[in-house]
Amino acid sequence: MRVELIHDPGMIWGLKDSWMEILNEIPDRHPFLTPHWMAMSFEYFVTDEKLTVALVKDDFGKLTGIFPFILRNTEEGKSLGFTPHASLTPYVDLIVSQKIRKSALISALRLIKAEENNFYISLKGLKETSPSIWTLEQVVEGLGMESQKSVRNEAYYLDLPESIEEVLYKGHGKIWKRMQSVYKKMERGDYKIEIFENIGDVDDHFGSFWRLIRLLGNERLVTPGKEAFLREVFMLFAREGWIKLFIVRSDGWRIAAGAVFDYDDTYYLYLHGYDPEAEEAKPLHALLLSIMYDAIQTRKKRLEVVEQNELVKSLSTFKKLKVYKFLAKQRELINASID
Repeated sequence: MRVELIHDPGMIWGLKDSWMEILNEIPDRHPFLTPHWMAMSFEYFVTDEKLTVALVKDDFGKLTGIFPFILRNTEEGKSLGFTPHASLTPYVDLIVSQKIRKSALISALRLIKAEENNFYISLKGLKETSPSIWTLEQVVEGLGMESQKSVRNEAYYLDLPESIEEVLYKGHGKIWKRMQSVYKKMERGDYKIEIFENIGDVDDHFGSFWRLIRLLGNERLVTPGKEAFLREVFMLFAREGWIKLFIVRSDGWRIAAGAVFDYDDTYYLYLHGYDPEAEEAKPLHALLLSIMYDAIQTRKKRLEVVEQNELVKSLSTFKKLKVYKFLAKQRELINASID
């Protein structure tokens, strides 16, 4: 086994096929680990940071693992982390099999240390189900570092039943009665649900989707750079069949929209927006119900809501999924050797 580092985002596209082969072999994979997402993240947002992707290869030169790292300068020194815009990428992980994860990680950290000398580790976006957390704890302890993990944020998920009715009539309380009422209106045709998934349609309707995102006034998100990044990623995902744009209309008006990543057996509700002036029409309820219904109809096993969503948090059938930040520093000094 050998490890090499790459610093040019453009090189990722040349690894796309091998990257996807590895990704398809690991458990708990998700769209944010694809080369499509990673390459665009690095190309758009690596500015002051230094791309430091570690490639793990076997003795025959075959790619067997990828560690998508970047190095950034902070007040505390150099920090080894994941993607440059953590706010855009909810989950990240080490893309490598469990069999070689520990030895490959040790080799990668030593190689980075030889090139950069001193750094500490700050990895954001590790799902609580990630097998890498335990490996990281073991490795950094062996390298003389102290580690801690803290909850960065929470996502929510629903293991999908065979019918939407099983979801709707399992819950209790006012919120579920409201959901049931909205669903009956959907059955009557009071809402029009549009789903766009081919490249041309996603491109044509991205503007309508983004307008509803902007209405929520999230100034950290609605920047020209992030809009351009998401438009390009959505096109790439549409080419692979990994995205659906949901738009909800009521009385002819677009009142809600959501971007869903369709990856393996899971729907990921990545981003949603709605018109606050249409609150009486319950746009978020209608959007969530339309996504749940489509996920069940297409026989998906799970729906994950990766962004903050107050409605989902109030629904008892959705379960919490903790997302961690992993921090590791030298026991005495940040700039102590890790050898």
